[in-house]
Amino acid sequence: SQRLDARLRAGDCDEAAGDYAQAADSYLRLLRDSRTDDGRARARLRYGSALALSGDVDRGLVELKNVVDDYPRTPYAAEALFRTGYLQEVVRDDFDAAGKAYDRVPEQAPGSPFVAQARERRQNLTRLAEVMSASRDTTAEGRAAEAALRQAEHYLFQLGKPDRALEQYEKVQHDYPTSPAAARAAYGRGWVLARRLRRPEDARLAFEPLIEDYPGSDEAKA
Repeated sequence: SQRLDARLRAGDCDEAAGDYAQAADSYLRLLRDSRTDDGRARARLRYGSALALSGDVDRGLVELKNVVDDYPRTPYAAEALFRTGYLQEVVRDDFDAAGKAYDRVPEQAPGSPFVAQARERRQNLTRLAEVMSASRDTTAEGRAAEAALRQAEHYLFQLGKPDRALEQYEKVQHDYPTSPAAARAAYGRGWVLARRLRRPEDARLAFEPLIEDYPGSDEAKA
């Protein structure tokens, strides 16, 4: 209904502003007021996600599990599992649990738009698992360095975690200082500081050693 959509959009606005606790309160009120299965399911989906993003991850995941249990083999259950996978991946960094949730999305509703999104994120996690496996191969330093660099890029571009990406770029520079990946990591650090974290002075300090430390690299010429 239009009233339901309007109240969901109000919660969306709170989420867009980063006020997940307020959004959760809005969705909870909507959940209690709803008189239809559609209204209750849609409110609970948003409520579970907002709870988790506000810091109460366990309760949020329980709410999403309740949707799967109460509305099996429906688009609601498919969305609940996608949201579960996303929270496990982005909030908890539990890539195994995230992958298992994504894998269950198609069985709930093969026609759900969340099937394609779950498949894409699952493929990213599979590639990341390969990367992390390669990074443990200490007999092939170049491959390990490249793998560690790709992990930093996953944090930055797939998970939207610039702080974690920055840490990973620093780790690449520290662990593989003589590899070609080190120059790319140094450039990545500067880019994250400048473009994502808005710390221009720190970015300048990160970029400055590029020419001296990696004079022949493409990054030093950039």
